[in-house]
Amino acid sequence: MGQAMEEEADEMTIEMLGGTRTTAADPAFAALYGQVQRFYDRQMRLFDAEEAQRAAGDGAARHWIGMLDARPQPDGTVHTRCSALVSTPRGAARKGLHVRVLEDVLAPAAEPGDWTLLHRTVTRDDTV
Repeated sequence: MGQAMEEEADEMTIEMLGGTRTTAADPAFAALYGQVQRFYDRQMRLFDAEEAQRAAGDGAARHWIGMLDARPQPDGTVHTRCSALVSTPRGAARKGLHVRVLEDVLAPAAEPGDWTLLHRTVTRDDTV
């Protein structure tokens, strides 16, 4: 069964917007996906640090990104969609976990392998 799954994975293709196709094992796409993951890692760390400063000891919101979809575009941008899990800080009026969907357009930054946020749409998960 494991071998059959590997064979299926080798044949899986990803259709990009504009009709471009790539295999899931494409090294260029894998590198791009890794860069986008690092971009979101930095974004969430910055959000958490900002929240910690704002909370001043009362606890800070925590952020986690998952379900990341990255779609390279012919113009060099990358359209992404992911889920953001946000935990509210202690003492907040509405305590709990909240899920938001982020839909972003990223452009290559001046630093090779880095990305700049051009546009972001944030919606509640329960309204998508």
